[in-house]
Amino acid sequence: MMRCIDKNVPIAFIMPHRRLDNKYSKTHIDKAAKSILKQTDTNLFLVIIDDYLPEIMVREYLQKARSLLLAKIHLLFNDVNLGTST
Repeated sequence: MMRCIDKNVPIAFIMPHRRLDNKYSKTHIDKAAKSILKQTDTNLFLVIIDDYLPEIMVREYLQKARSLLLAKIHLLFNDVNLGTST
């Protein structure tokens, strides 16, 4: 039996982030943010988890992207690299 999704419940898309290349990091962040904004359902958001990326420029870019799309992007910054879950 198929259930309908309750339109009042927000949907979160979780995106881990750990790239050392500024160019590709920015490209992936931009694509993810644009994808969220293109959705017709307005009750969704993107959570980007930065897994302690040592490159400060990318962290600053994440902050900038969030300020442009404040309600749609949430950022979490790890203090240490936790790696992938097992």
